[in-house]
Amino acid sequence: MFEQYLADYHYFALFEDGRGMSDVGNAQGLYRSIGPHDEQKYLGHGVWTQSRGLSKTGDPNSYDDYREVSAAELERLRQLADDRGPAKHTRRDGFEGGGFAVFRHEADTVDPRSAYAVVDELLPEHRYALSLAPFERDSLTGVVALLAARRRAEQVGGHYYFAEFERLDDLADLDRAHALIRRPSSGHGE
Repeated sequence: MFEQYLADYHYFALFEDGRGMSDVGNAQGLYRSIGPHDEQKYLGHGVWTQSRGLSKTGDPNSYDDYREVSAAELERLRQLADDRGPAKHTRRDGFEGGGFAVFRHEADTVDPRSAYAVVDELLPEHRYALSLAPFERDSLTGVVALLAARRRAEQVGGHYYFAEFERLDDLADLDRAHALIRRPSSGHGE
């Protein structure tokens, strides 16, 4: 947010083999630099990482080339990178094999219960993700299902209906419910 006041970045498009440099749609990536020994590559959704992509073009064996981009080209390259896939996938050591919790905002990854879905594989629309351990997956899937059900809950015939489960892990499968409970929508009564 404050980086425009702290540094004057120059933005560049990198082209493989120097081809198609007139159209930034052909670029291999968006890069920024403050000086000759500080460059970063844009991964998407506001995430930048240290890079050597631009400096490698000086290698005698490299045919890649880059050029500075205009403000309009910068926005186009940002959008292309944002559309490519997850901006941030947080891997946790020992937490593989349980799929991924998917979030709408990067700040939400701090609390796995704020996920909006649990998936086996990441898709381009899954912007922020956290890898899960197998032991976490079932209970988190249950929490996500419970919260989604609460948001969708509607009264039917003056009552709200609830399914009762033995364990939180069972919430993702309605067939595991062992009881159906109803409550008056007014909140009064049994």
